[in-house]
Amino acid sequence: VVAFGKWLVASFRSLLVMRLSWLLHATARIKDSLLDHKRPLENQAQLLDKSASAAAPTAAASATTGEKSLLQLQEEEVTPEDVKKRMAEVEWLLGKQSETSVEVACQSFWNSLDQVTSPSVESTLAKLKEESAKMHQQHALELQNAAGVHLSVLDFVLDGGMPPSVEALTAWLEYRGIDTALWGKAQAKTVQDFFHEIWAGECEPLSEAAQRSISVVKVRILDEDDKGLWQLYETQQKFCRDGRTRPRNKPLAEKKRPRETPEETAVRGVLEELGSVLEHGCAIDVNRDSLEEWVETRHSNSFPGLETVYQLYQVDVKVEGLTRAKTGTSFESLENPSLSTGKVHSWTWKPSGGVDWQPVDVLKAKNEIKDDGAGENGGAVRAEGP
Repeated sequence: VVAFGKWLVASFRSLLVMRLSWLLHATARIKDSLLDHKRPLENQAQLLDKSASAAAPTAAASATTGEKSLLQLQEEEVTPEDVKKRMAEVEWLLGKQSETSVEVACQSFWNSLDQVTSPSVESTLAKLKEESAKMHQQHALELQNAAGVHLSVLDFVLDGGMPPSVEALTAWLEYRGIDTALWGKAQAKTVQDFFHEIWAGECEPLSEAAQRSISVVKVRILDEDDKGLWQLYETQQKFCRDGRTRPRNKPLAEKKRPRETPEETAVRGVLEELGSVLEHGCAIDVNRDSLEEWVETRHSNSFPGLETVYQLYQVDVKVEGLTRAKTGTSFESLENPSLSTGKVHSWTWKPSGGVDWQPVDVLKAKNEIKDDGAGENGGAVRAEGP
C-alpha cells in the first residue's frame, strides 16, 4: 500500500509538471501568433509589388520592340472568372491565417494533454486485484502439477487423482459404495496401506471409476541340485505392525513402480523381501528371455470389494547364495523396513512345475471363480498382487 501511494504521488507530480510545461509552450505559441498576425498579409503585398516591378520591364521591352502595342494592352479586360479566382485566393490566405490563431493553438494544447492519461485509483486497484487473483491461481496450478494432487478434497472424491489424505481416500471409496469395514481384518489391508501404495507409485492414480490399477512382477526364484529343479514359494506373511498373518502359497511378487522395468522390479523385490538372508553384494541373475506379460481384472483379497486391473509380468531369477542346500527346505526372512513396510516372510522350496504359471484366459478365470467360489486363493490365484 505504501509503495502504491508513493507511485501515485509520483505519477500526479509528473502529470502536473507535464501540464505546466505544455502551458508554457502554448503561451509562447500564442504570443508569437499575436505578434505575427499581419506578417502573412505583408508578405503577400511584398510578393505583389515584386510581380508588378518584374512585369514593368517586360511591358517596356514589348513597347520598344513593337511586339505588342499599347492599344492592345488597353483593350484587354478582366473577366468574372478572374475575379472569382482572385477572391478564392484571398479567402484561402485568410483561412490559413486563422489556423495559426489562438483558438487552434489552445485546441492543440488540450489535445496533447488528453493523450497523457493517468489511471484512476479505482481502476488501478481493480487491476492489482485481478493480477493477484491470476497469480494465486497460477501458483495453485503449479502446486498441483508438481505434487500431482487435487488441493480440493471434494474434487478428488468426485474426479479421482492422488488422494490428499487417508480420510479423503476413505470418502472416495464410500462415495462409490465400497464398504471398508472389512479392510484391515484377516488377510485384508487397511485404507492407510492403500494410501501408501498409491503415493509410492505402485498403483495408478485413481479415476472416477471404482477401480484399482497396478502392475505386478511375479518372480520365479530357481535352484537346481542333484534332485532336480526347485522353485521358491512364499507360504505366509506376518505383519509386524499388528501381528496379523495371511497365507500366500505363491512365488515372490512385487508391485512395479513408474519408470521401472520388470527386471528392475524383480531385483528390488528380491532385495526387499529376502535381503535379510542374502549375502552382501550377491549377484541376482534375471533371465530376460523368460519374461512374460498379460492382463487380468478381478477383485483382490487385499482390498475387498475393490475391482483391480492387473498388468502382470513373470520372470525367472537365480540368486547367488540362495539355495535349498544352504537355507533348508523352509526358512523365514525379515523384510527390510527401510525399503518397505515391515513383514516376516515364510518360504519353502518346492519342485519346479508344481503350479502352472503360464498366462490364463481372463474370462475362463472369472468363470472358475463364479463356479467354485475359490476366489483368489482358488484356481485364479495368479491374479492377486502382493
